[in-house]
Amino acid sequence: MAPVPRRVAHTSPAPPGASGASARGGRLSWPFVVLALGLAFLVATATLVVVLDPWGDPAGTVLSGEDPGTPDAEPRQDGGAEGADPDTDAPAESPPTDAGEAEDDTGEPSAEGMVWTEDPEGFSVLAPEGWNRRTEGSSIYYESANGDTYLQIDHADHPTDDEYRHVLDQEQGVFDSGRLPGYEQVRIEDVTSGTDFHSVADWEFTWTDAGQDRHVLARDIAVSPGVHYTVAWASPAGAWSEFEGMRTAALDSFAPA
Repeated sequence: MAPVPRRVAHTSPAPPGASGASARGGRLSWPFVVLALGLAFLVATATLVVVLDPWGDPAGTVLSGEDPGTPDAEPRQDGGAEGADPDTDAPAESPPTDAGEAEDDTGEPSAEGMVWTEDPEGFSVLAPEGWNRRTEGSSIYYESANGDTYLQIDHADHPTDDEYRHVLDQEQGVFDSGRLPGYEQVRIEDVTSGTDFHSVADWEFTWTDAGQDRHVLARDIAVSPGVHYTVAWASPAGAWSEFEGMRTAALDSFAPA
């Protein structure tokens, strides 16, 4: 799971030991919590607190053939799909949508404002059209133009294949470290049932970063024993409901390598 302090960037968390939650404009540096997701995902022990700063300096690439030099370009009106002509104008951040995941004529997952993306790291996911792709450490980020909202996929090992227990241990790490000011749990839930994975747990919570309320949903997944991912969505708390359709489509469409 992964959220953040302010300085935006996208992809994977920053190097362990990165400091404080408000280092970058609006995002969490995944403060010293080993969330299975873009936070500092170095799992040595269940309560460990490492910080990967998703808002690092490395420049990212752009989703859907977008020109990396124009991340703030106006959105395309033709709903361009993945693999679009790189010479065309690049899309910017897609507007939130309430559309859920569906399937297109090819049988691949689809949703309004989303692009079915076969990531170079091997996994596939519906990612918001036009968002920038960035990598850091074990994480890949798909991030909005202004960087305050992002989808993070992390492929670091977890200390256990029981994801529900893993999340409870991560939360205890938050309490022990005090690194997430104003932390409040929304829910921790075992959601393995209905999936084809070995174990799956959702961890949703809010916290305050530099005076801004932030909201995160991290889904920790044990695809099979020893094969782990964390897929997380983070945004300002005030924009949480606006992205419900995109968030649901992204997390539910995730297909591991």
